[in-house]
Amino acid sequence: MSTTPLQVPAPELAAQDDDWTVPPPREHPGRVAALLLAAAFGTTAALSALGSLTAPTESTTRELAGTVRVVRALSEVGDVDVRVVPGLDAARVTTTTHGSWSQPRAEAELLGDGVLQLSGDCGDAAWFWPCSVSFELELPAAVPLEFRTQTGDVDVDGAFPSVVAELTTGDFGWEHPAGGTLDLRSTTGDVDVEGAVSDLRVRATTGDVDVELRQAPERVVVETTTGDVHVELPADGTGYDADVSAGVGDVTDDVPVDPDGPLLQVRATTGDVTVRAEG
Repeated sequence: MSTTPLQVPAPELAAQDDDWTVPPPREHPGRVAALLLAAAFGTTAALSALGSLTAPTESTTRELAGTVRVVRALSEVGDVDVRVVPGLDAARVTTTTHGSWSQPRAEAELLGDGVLQLSGDCGDAAWFWPCSVSFELELPAAVPLEFRTQTGDVDVDGAFPSVVAELTTGDFGWEHPAGGTLDLRSTTGDVDVEGAVSDLRVRATTGDVDVELRQAPERVVVETTTGDVHVELPADGTGYDADVSAGVGDVTDDVPVDPDGPLLQVRATTGDVTVRAEG
């Protein structure tokens, strides 16, 4: 008996459209935004680099005709360097500006009452245009100093009778004080004082504070929100009415205590606090 194999018909393939193509991939919105942001930053960086290459630097030095009794720096932007140079016949100020599409301005004006006023800004320039302003002031004698700056460092060198400063963003330094007073408010920046200050008060929001005094002060008050504090006092046997603390951080307090002595108040919200008598 013969057997006929079972014939299974082949399945018919569906007709294909000759015009059929693979659809393009869909762009993810996040990827598109990232590409646009990268392009924007690239353009900004290129413009800033081009501005830096083409930005002119102008520096002018002149002597001031008149006696400077007070220095007052009111500047939106700019570093300020003030020092005493014995032997000068008159105060001398050097202003330096650097900018391209921006229009930096640096002015030093001696007013009729003996107040030397320093002011500087970058005009209406966009934030990415290169712009800088600086003042270098040399004085034949120490006079009271007042600073109110938004962006820039302040450096003081000499035995000035008093310094009052309010800084938004920038470091502050005072070298070789000799018994003067300091009242400083700082939002963002480090503070460094080295010498002799009779009455020192520093209130800082963000930044380290380093104070090294060569003679016993009448009062020291340092208050910080975020930053380490180091206060070094002379080991001359002076006892202090001390109040030293840190909310979050280590505290090292190594000074003689005397409730009737000069006030020594050092407080930090977040940061290490070190107070020592050395030397």
